[in-house]
Amino acid sequence: MYEVLDQAGAAGHGCATDEQSPARLTARGAGPIVVYVQLRPRWAVISKAMTALDALIEAHPDVVVSVCGLSRDPKYLRVTLSIGLGPTATIARFSAEATAAYTFVGEVFARLFDHAPCYVGEPTAEERTAAVAVSASAPGQTRVEGRSQTLIRTRGQAVKAGGSR
Repeated sequence: MYEVLDQAGAAGHGCATDEQSPARLTARGAGPIVVYVQLRPRWAVISKAMTALDALIEAHPDVVVSVCGLSRDPKYLRVTLSIGLGPTATIARFSAEATAAYTFVGEVFARLFDHAPCYVGEPTAEERTAAVAVSASAPGQTRVEGRSQTLIRTRGQAVKAGGSR
């Protein structure tokens, strides 16, 4: 799944209609494209998964990564990441920003799969609400930065507020 943001910041989901076809988006100068990756670590390995995610983020400082969805069930914590590929016009030209983002996404699947199965999927409205609660409770943490213990603590609070168990 990916999302296209136009100049006004309105979101549309790519290729759903002719109005949102890649050619039309490029022609009207659409903004950045975002890819969603959902991690589903089991409760027993959340700390390992978040530590591995921290290491990946630190290894790729130029990639824009944010938590855009959180939820939980009895077995898993679902963490949906938003990874910015860059402006629409430069993605097809393999810009440095897009190449770095592609590398990061590839490494998320390769390195984190042992700790947290990875899927491509857009967050639900409830998951987005929980992620907003994390941002509100941890100012300055909209980009996934900091140590995994802090992320786990704030994510746990947000999941309790916005998720179901």
